[in-house]
Amino acid sequence: LKSENHAWETLVAGEARGKLVLFESIEEHTMMQGSGEGDGADKVLLVRHATGDEEVSASGDGVRGVILMQELPHLSHLAIRARQEGVVFATCTSQDEIGNLVENFVGKYVQISASQQNVSVSLSEASDGRDPSADASGAGGDEAPQNPREESGGRVELSEIKRATSLSTVGMVGSTRDTCGAKSAQCGELSTLSASLSSFSVPQGVCLPFGSMELVLDMQEDGGARRKWQEGLETLDGLLRSGDTDKAALEKTCEDVRSLIASLDVPLDFVEQSVCSHFAAGDRLIARSSANVEDLKGMSGAGLYDSILDLEASSPASVAEGIKGVWASLYTRRAVLSRHKAGIASQSTACMAVLVQRMLPSEYSFVLHTEDPILDQGSERFVYAEVAPGQGETLASGTQGTPYRLRIEKETLLVEILAFANFSNWDATELKYTQRPEDLVSLGVTLCELGQKLEHHFGEPQDVEGALVGGQEGAEQLYLVQSRPQL
Repeated sequence: LKSENHAWETLVAGEARGKLVLFESIEEHTMMQGSGEGDGADKVLLVRHATGDEEVSASGDGVRGVILMQELPHLSHLAIRARQEGVVFATCTSQDEIGNLVENFVGKYVQISASQQNVSVSLSEASDGRDPSADASGAGGDEAPQNPREESGGRVELSEIKRATSLSTVGMVGSTRDTCGAKSAQCGELSTLSASLSSFSVPQGVCLPFGSMELVLDMQEDGGARRKWQEGLETLDGLLRSGDTDKAALEKTCEDVRSLIASLDVPLDFVEQSVCSHFAAGDRLIARSSANVEDLKGMSGAGLYDSILDLEASSPASVAEGIKGVWASLYTRRAVLSRHKAGIASQSTACMAVLVQRMLPSEYSFVLHTEDPILDQGSERFVYAEVAPGQGETLASGTQGTPYRLRIEKETLLVEILAFANFSNWDATELKYTQRPEDLVSLGVTLCELGQKLEHHFGEPQDVEGALVGGQEGAEQLYLVQSRPQL
């Protein structure tokens, strides 16, 4: 995956042109755009730091490329979003290269050309007489990434949903997309599928369906909670329609809505009887988002909404706080802007179900794409996987460092180890897959075979997340926690 200059890596190939501008973070650029300081011109961001959870589209119109001054997992949420948005993305870890960019290129119009073999940045004077702004797509050549939203007219189509009329929960296997969202329904389908495939398990879970939050709003003693919530959403719609997305107005309204959700009294007897009772008293739980505006074709929403970890199954109050945290994440500024840019006309359209599952004591976590997103050609012949020690946040949220990277050919099951793990918070030499690469190859074969079965079952390439949990006598058990359409 390294380019000819090993300090560079390409996450999204293509060509992009624009003014090279330096920021500490993508969020800093987002704030500048929101305050009205942005000029809307084509630009390439040179960014010092990223968490891996940012939303590229919410960083403002005109972003055609990103150069990040740190390593980032190729299947992190940020990388997936950049691929979805058609934004050319490369990382650079050479201080000499970065110093050259800062000294000689920042503030000037540049062209970045990124492939899996090479990354180059050059000044672009448009000496051929063409207007640089005419290349508004920011991409050119055979490797130019395509934005699926543009191909579909720029809008994400949402299916009709059914809101609950009484406060209740739904078993994960009984979840449907119209009542509990794609994530919960997909986990339920995975759980059913695991019985026939027997090569993986799914952590048990229960779902609070669409409409649960609105029912709790109606239960509040003051009687005005739902009205305040509706007024907040109407204010957001008005700000977005007017183009007034400045930090103060939009952030304050989002914060007001989130604070309202956080203040709700969720009936603890309901949480105890309908949620906690499904788990053992000693279990640690995770509350996960399952919105009608995520895990969709053209809008994965990967990492856009919160998961609340380490909840106590024996404490209904702990679980209730986690549920409210997921509900409230529907109204972060980043989430609101992302839906607006996806063409969702009203914030009231977004609805959140909450999937509560047993939290896994993961030794390793993995992300698997059943169609290699890195290759320029022949991607359908390979699966691509990234594996890291610990919880899935190491990969999804872009912890600095390099995960194990594997490319496996579907037909031959030939495993190519592209990189060994190197994270600052782990001693890489002590990791078992570094000590025994043959076990890493075996894992690659297992993931490839499983990925092909999932791709066949769901009828399209899949973006899969899972974990490896230690068992008796050192045997590992493979769990899947998500499978959604790969973008």
